[in-house]
Amino acid sequence: MEYIVRMMNSIEPFVNIEPHRLEEAIRKENIRTKRFQGNQLVYLQGDVCNSMDLVLEGTIDIHSIDQEGNVITLARYSKDDILGVNLLFTKDTTYPFSVTAVEDTEILQLTKGLLLELSRDNPRFTESLLQVVSDKALSLANWITEISMKTLREKILDFVQMEKKKQARERIILPSSKKDLAERLGVQRTSLSRELQKMKKEGILDYDRASITLLK
Repeated sequence: MEYIVRMMNSIEPFVNIEPHRLEEAIRKENIRTKRFQGNQLVYLQGDVCNSMDLVLEGTIDIHSIDQEGNVITLARYSKDDILGVNLLFTKDTTYPFSVTAVEDTEILQLTKGLLLELSRDNPRFTESLLQVVSDKALSLANWITEISMKTLREKILDFVQMEKKKQARERIILPSSKKDLAERLGVQRTSLSRELQKMKKEGILDYDRASITLLK
């Protein structure tokens, strides 16, 4: 219990709640953690969303399938990230996408009752929770706009530039497989491989199984 309270109390929106108040609410709602193995399905598209999930450790991917059968990774969440909050308070609480554990993952499932209990006498918590909901919705909307309007080459270059900043190096190490990267960019793996080959031939970048280096 102490571990859970300490974890929650370190992130938004729970930084606005006194530890003893968090513990009381957790005990009242009988909140528990749940573990998943790598590649295990967490939620299937169409499942009912009954909780706001806090990732305590591990990584999960949000997937969608387009009309051509391509798997698209909409988002990736890791430690301290929150999932499902934008669904929990909607009329239709079914997941419009699937959720899969990328690696061994532990999540804390927080009920609507707990969130309402914490909001009752704490406007700062409520405001922070609404900001989290709004930020998640805006982030997803921006991603969908970006992924639908850019060419595959532009998406690849954006990804490499982002990873260069994150890793602080010219030769970036791929954080996942090329299959995962293709899903993240919303294309088939064969399409990604063809475009990488073209860019390598044109001297734009060099790559191997585990890394990519921009040359221009």
